[in-house]
Amino acid sequence: MPQGSEDWEKQMALAKLFEKRPIWPKRSLNDKLLAMGFNLGSLMPKRSCRLLVNVAYYFNNGPFLKFWIRKGYDPRKDPESRMYQGIDFRVPQQLQSYCESAETSKSDCRWEDICAFRIFPQKCHLSLQLFELTDDYIQEEIKNSPLQQSCTFKNGWFVDHVLDRIRQRAMMRFLSVFPQPGAEGLLKQASERFEKLKRVQLRHTPLRQQKFQQDTEDTQEEEEEEEEEDIESDNDIEGAEAADDGEEEIDADDVFDQEADAGDPLELNSYTGADSISRTYLQELFGSFPGTKGVGQELDMKNLEEEVEGDEEEGEDGEYEIYEQDSDGSYSDED
Repeated sequence: MPQGSEDWEKQMALAKLFEKRPIWPKRSLNDKLLAMGFNLGSLMPKRSCRLLVNVAYYFNNGPFLKFWIRKGYDPRKDPESRMYQGIDFRVPQQLQSYCESAETSKSDCRWEDICAFRIFPQKCHLSLQLFELTDDYIQEEIKNSPLQQSCTFKNGWFVDHVLDRIRQRAMMRFLSVFPQPGAEGLLKQASERFEKLKRVQLRHTPLRQQKFQQDTEDTQEEEEEEEEEDIESDNDIEGAEAADDGEEEIDADDVFDQEADAGDPLELNSYTGADSISRTYLQELFGSFPGTKGVGQELDMKNLEEEVEGDEEEGEDGEYEIYEQDSDGSYSDED
């Protein structure tokens, strides 16, 4: 695109946004560009996608569903990306008629207001980014909750119960700003469920702390026992050395003569030891050859790949589908 053109200016603005933050929902990107004087939504969908794919890509599934990700950055390898994960919010069926009428009226609704829980969503289904949700409890959960050792297809970096509490908190916050009568019963149910999930968390936390403390005490006891065994062993060695000092000294020539008289037995024992050493050395030597090295590692890698494939199968499709190239309307502005 020509330098200095409108598309070029928008491209540069997009690049700057992705330098500040590696993952964005498209709605949030559009609002930021509007604040900078650009309107990404005014472009045809294919043209706007072309600008985005020059600097970003997205997954068609998984914990970062349909969020635009800066090229070169893989959130599955960075635990800090957990704050940019998404959660689904679905309006309860009893209230979906409100969303249908709101969509028909096409009333203005800012994404920032939705993420701050100031207004009720006008769509029945939303994908919200954790980073953007203005709620102290949710942000504390993101920062302090235990993480998984890897990013899974189903839950990303979080465990199930953490995401359950966050979803329930979001449901409670949205129901509290529903603009019409009829949501009071749903709000009460959501609040009760949220408090129940928190109580479950509190019950589990002392158990985890107790287990950690018990493991620490067991480790200390094992170390103390090993120290006592080392002391006893040292005492035995000192006693044996003292006993050896009391024995009559033996002439070195006598020892040589005795070994020479032994003849074959001594020679046989020495040969056996040398043969054992030679076999060990040959095993290590052959094990270092490219043709033989890594057989066990290949089996371990095969098992590891099977485990990874098992983790990925936790989701619907079991694999991340990555969108990096332009296509005809493959990305819907509805998402």
